[in-house]
Amino acid sequence: MPDVALIVLNWNGADLMRRHLPAVVRAARSARASTAVYVIDNASEDGSRAYLETLADVELIAMPDNRRLAAYNDAVRELDCEAFMMLNNDVSPAADVVDPLLETLRGAPDAFAVGGDVVEIGSGWLESGPSSARWEGRWVLEPTGASAGEEVVNVAYVSGGAGLYRREMFVELGGFWEALPGLYWEDVELGLRAWLHGWRSLYDPRIHFDHAGGATVKRTLNPRVRELRTYQNIRLAHLALLLDRDDLREYLGGELRQALRKPYQLAAALSLLRSLGEIRAHRALLRERCASVSARELQMRWRQ
Repeated sequence: MPDVALIVLNWNGADLMRRHLPAVVRAARSARASTAVYVIDNASEDGSRAYLETLADVELIAMPDNRRLAAYNDAVRELDCEAFMMLNNDVSPAADVVDPLLETLRGAPDAFAVGGDVVEIGSGWLESGPSSARWEGRWVLEPTGASAGEEVVNVAYVSGGAGLYRREMFVELGGFWEALPGLYWEDVELGLRAWLHGWRSLYDPRIHFDHAGGATVKRTLNPRVRELRTYQNIRLAHLALLLDRDDLREYLGGELRQALRKPYQLAAALSLLRSLGEIRAHRALLRERCASVSARELQMRWRQ
């Protein structure tokens, strides 16, 4: 098995893979570290698998249905690699991306993940990279908010579409939380959960990924469903990860005040009730492993 597995997640994205997968293969060939390319296909119906059969340097990991990001949980458990890269099918990594990412990961034994700049193709807009999060009664994300120069720095989380993850830690965490229904905040929840365990996420300014912004998500969900599931993901993540009871009370108070101002969100809030069992189980496991880490203490960890 390779030292590094480059794993592209795909669902009905044959056209996107034709544009971006050659860059992934080129990155694997350019790496000094032993590197292999895999594509997780979430039961595509558009000819994706037929296209992959034409590529000698890419191994297919076929899923029986659309598992979304949770497909990584199944795939990574079966791969005996040191680290793996999560890549959306609309992302093209730089050719020299593997070795510096692996060097940074190996240089920090407590590092869970390493990412770099994710830049939108065409506009050149920096979508994410030096990410941060600040506590204001809830987590406010700043995808490019961390102070970053030419040095590797701590970040709150690494993009789930363009980053290198330590396999052993990912498996120990249980991977992505499968109770989350949407396509946003899964990587944030995972990164915050790793920090609760004392495992860092890092930003390496040498690393560059080109991203066709939103190309995958736009074809996966219609805007209204995407908005609902993003709402659900954010609330579920807060309810599960706020282990300190004072933090949880502060958050719930803010949610109540918001609901009084925006009563149309009541139906979305009620939709979370079906997940109470998963929330309790997730919280119980985290409290057993990590105790009651406060949000402010967690924030200080990546600010050090």
